[in-house]
Amino acid sequence: KYFKGKLPEMAGNEFNFTIQRLFDFVSNKEIFEEMFNALSVNFSSLLQNNKTGVILSISKACERLSFKQGQFIQSLVKALECEKSQNHVIPCIATLLPSSAIEASLNNIEVHLHGSLILQNIMNFNKPIKIVQSLLEMKPQVLSDIFCHQKGSRIADTFLESKFIGEKSREKLIKHLEGMYLKMALSKNGSHVLEKLYHAALEPQKEMIVSELAERLNQLNGSGCGKIINYKLNVEVYAKNANQWRSYLGRSSK
Repeated sequence: KYFKGKLPEMAGNEFNFTIQRLFDFVSNKEIFEEMFNALSVNFSSLLQNNKTGVILSISKACERLSFKQGQFIQSLVKALECEKSQNHVIPCIATLLPSSAIEASLNNIEVHLHGSLILQNIMNFNKPIKIVQSLLEMKPQVLSDIFCHQKGSRIADTFLESKFIGEKSREKLIKHLEGMYLKMALSKNGSHVLEKLYHAALEPQKEMIVSELAERLNQLNGSGCGKIINYKLNVEVYAKNANQWRSYLGRSSK
């Protein structure tokens, strides 16, 4: 009752942390809906004033209560001005920058901590279809850049682990990143994602990953991260004898 009518003002000033805590603890859906409606129209202002923690807290509440999830995505996408650019949705949320600013920074993506966490929450929404489609429509180069980023690698983790994202989407992601595996293997965070992709992959896709790495074995072994990937995925074994590698894979999957 005390905060009623004051949420937009407080969310935009030094009291925004109090508003975040309100969203962290609200359990009544009717009260949450009233709070959500008061602030969802102000996402643009919150972004401009760098009060992104409020948007993060709202996303967490949407996930926890399984409520207002579709409206949250719509409000955020509208605030980031990427409604008409499907392949910009993921970069815009990851960086919390509007679509107009993304085009110039696609070659140097800087993932925002709150943006990464918001995306992770959305991927645990009941129907994250729009987000999944956006991710799979991105240029592989840009997507791999995000996955090689310290904060962006956790987005991949959630995509692969969410119970609301189907097996077919995971298969499409692995296929979509074909040609980027070496780049990921040579990166500390990217190699973590690559290992996760490998373990989520079907046997033909596992071979596709290892085959691509085996073609650039010298480069792979030229970095500490690459050497670890070589060891874990038996890339050198594949390079010398693909049938032997398949034999190892068959035994390990039993």
